[in-house]
Amino acid sequence: HQINWQRSRYVYDMYWRYGKISREVYDYCIRTKIVDGALVAKWRKPGYDKLCSTYVINPRNYNFGTVSICRVPRRDLGEDAMIECPTTGCRGCASGPGSRRNIFGNKYGQFLARIQIKREDRARQQEAQRQEDEVVGRPSGPTIWADDAGPDDDDDDDESDDDSDDDELALQLELEKIKKEREEERSRAEA
Repeated sequence: HQINWQRSRYVYDMYWRYGKISREVYDYCIRTKIVDGALVAKWRKPGYDKLCSTYVINPRNYNFGTVSICRVPRRDLGEDAMIECPTTGCRGCASGPGSRRNIFGNKYGQFLARIQIKREDRARQQEAQRQEDEVVGRPSGPTIWADDAGPDDDDDDDESDDDSDDDELALQLELEKIKKEREEERSRAEA
């Protein structure tokens, strides 16, 4: 149940929440049963957005015509109540305030689509920073700053080295100059 949930949730989120896959790919995944179509259909309904399995909402599967304990909201349980569905391993898939973010409490309850989107965003930011650093002339990767003086060399200068401050100021001025040039180019292109 947990792997099925994670696989289905990934495809669902990539289509409905983030729009990263096309309708054709989404329909193909449902048609070929890569994802659980019934579970995905339930996620679209209010109150079922975190449902762990269609098994837990079928009253024929439980005594007295009820549903699984994991569907009971946390606010209706005792404060120290630790629940887990014996069939699915879900620790609470009821919607609402106080509900769990990771419904299984392990690696299968993670929202992998959100993790992938955040990684892509971080990679884009790093690439933009790298490109900006190239424009300014800064090294893009990690650098090792080594002092030319060895352990035996004594630096008896009483003056402090202000060269690094001057270099940083020059880089900042160069960056501001480049930004102004880009803004002027954009304004000319808009006009």
